[in-house]
Amino acid sequence: MGSERIHPLFFGPQDQRLFGCHHAPAEGPAANLGLVIAPALGHEYSRSHRALRQLAASCASSGMRALRFDFSSTGDSQGDRWPDSLERWSEDLGHAARELSLRTRVARTALLGVRLAGNLALERAAKSASCSALVLWDPCLDAEAYVRSLAQMQTKFDATLESPGARASVATDDLECLGFRWPRALLHSLRAWRPPTFEQARPARALILESQRTERAAELALSLERAGASVRHEVSAGSQPWNEDVDKGLVPAADLRRIVDFLREEG
Repeated sequence: MGSERIHPLFFGPQDQRLFGCHHAPAEGPAANLGLVIAPALGHEYSRSHRALRQLAASCASSGMRALRFDFSSTGDSQGDRWPDSLERWSEDLGHAARELSLRTRVARTALLGVRLAGNLALERAAKSASCSALVLWDPCLDAEAYVRSLAQMQTKFDATLESPGARASVATDDLECLGFRWPRALLHSLRAWRPPTFEQARPARALILESQRTERAAELALSLERAGASVRHEVSAGSQPWNEDVDKGLVPAADLRRIVDFLREEG
């Protein structure tokens, strides 16, 4: 970790302060490309935290700047309740991209989104001409299937309790998954999500990294290519840090190297 400088910071609107960490090379000039790292959400956030911390460190040691941040009402960012739509978190990503640009004066910006944040990064790249490169790490392109997986994971956890029937039932349409409550309105927004068209903007280059190749990602890659982007759709080394127990602290070294190498080609 000695090859980086880390600057914790708060940024964004006064009523929507976001926490982040800016990672920069310890010495020497930085590359012209800066990376915004958008983390996974819910239980996947804490499980993949170490992997993204290592990714930011790897970027800095490779001469790039990276900004990790927490979405509103998650981590150390402001807010007590999750939003009722994905729009708020999408705005957060825009604030993070602007903060990196203003703080570092990088010529080009890359976005990396993990899991559901990959969907948000994809939307941002389709709106902003300043996004030069895009990395989607196991994005949740089938939103309905993702919601079902959250419910199934909670059901599986409930079955491990000594007295499953003793669990208090609350009349609500919200969804709880491993200690995180997904509001009904947010789930509706998620189910309504569709991949964007690229009529307004598109990244010059994109890397779609999946643990298992899916048809929806293949369709997305084709859509990006038709819009003029250079796309790589690859299968990861098989690790899924967001599915591992927190105390295991899995660091998918091969996937991190692949991502950094892709970004260095741009930087």
